Amino acid sequence: MVAKVHQSTDQTPDPLAQTPDPSSSPETSPSTPSIPSPCLPPIDSSFITELLSELTIMTNDTLATIIELDTTSKPAKYDGTRDGFKCLAWLKEVQRYFTMKNVPDDKRTIHAVNLLNQTSLLWWESLNIDDSCDYSTFKTLFKKAYMPDGFLEHVRGLLLNAKLTTNLSQKTPQAASFWKPPSESFSSRAAPTT
Repeated sequence: MVAKVHQSTDQTPDPLAQTPDPSSSPETSPSTPSIPSPCLPPIDSSFITELLSELTIMTNDTLATIIELDTTSKPAKYDGTRDGFKCLAWLKEVQRYFTMKNVPDDKRTIHAVNLLNQTSLLWWESLNIDDSCDYSTFKTLFKKAYMPDGFLEHVRGLLLNAKLTTNLSQKTPQAASFWKPPSESFSSRAAPTT
């Protein structure tokens, strides 16, 4: 087989055109036609360098975003329990999530509604309030629905009336036992004798 010689310097030689096709040799059985490869234009090395640098920048930015997403866990959906502690804890967890994800203020209500479970979502839908309402409005309505009336006052009263199970005079001898000076036998071993 005769190899083609390219006279033009604008085109790169086709490697398939220069190598003999094994299927065209007489020793092989029936052959399948080979598909000619397209002739590609030459590529400038500075262009390749620029593309690689942009690819590196895009990869680094994407990796940082993926790491940030992996470290931020989504709050659990609120199950609709009417419990003051659960209500306040869920609102705090959602607030932390919004802060870590940099959720804009105008999108917080729709994200919070997305974290409501069956019963609580039905409650929200029954209010006929648009999901784009202010987040402070959502929090106020959520607390009214899921925090019992007088809950905070009741908890404050419990804390004010809490009684200690022991008094300081019972704890003083126990605390003093932790601060005893070293025993004589220990100090006599540590001190050099003359």
